[in-house]
Amino acid sequence: MEEIPFEVNRWGSCQYSGALWYFDNFRELRKEHSLVETLSELDSDAQWDYVSEFSYIKERFVNYLILCRNELGEEDQDWIDDYNRDIEAAKKLEGPYVDEFFDMLRNHAWDLWSAAPLMANMSFCNLNIQAPGAPGIGPPGNVAAQSVNFQTGLCCALLVEFGLVKDPDEAFGGFDT
Repeated sequence: MEEIPFEVNRWGSCQYSGALWYFDNFRELRKEHSLVETLSELDSDAQWDYVSEFSYIKERFVNYLILCRNELGEEDQDWIDDYNRDIEAAKKLEGPYVDEFFDMLRNHAWDLWSAAPLMANMSFCNLNIQAPGAPGIGPPGNVAAQSVNFQTGLCCALLVEFGLVKDPDEAFGGFDT
């Protein structure tokens, strides 16, 4: 039986290919179109009240890490120690980029499908996004997870578009699936 190669992309897992496709298309369209036109071309929409200052994003992120830590039990002391380390590190960050927050989420075994919307919602007040469902491949659980790839790509694109992420491939790459 011929072996089928497992292909990865610059964000890591092939399961993020739809998110990366959306992100790349968004960025390419933005070179010649307004934000509204770009979203329309991608059959998407995004609305928010304002983009938060880094200090506010940081405060929300630290509070979220504290909530995550507080949900753990005594048997999770290693995880608690990791959260305590990240809470203290996050408090010291001066911004303006949220890239290091993505590193922290990645190190806590988050997937990009959860990390990108979390950071987008912390960054854009009252964010409401709509993007078409993305096609998926593989077992039903994988297909279901991949269905939010375009929404994930949109969150990533907005974070870069508004100068909150400095190095997208580094920030969005290497997440678990």
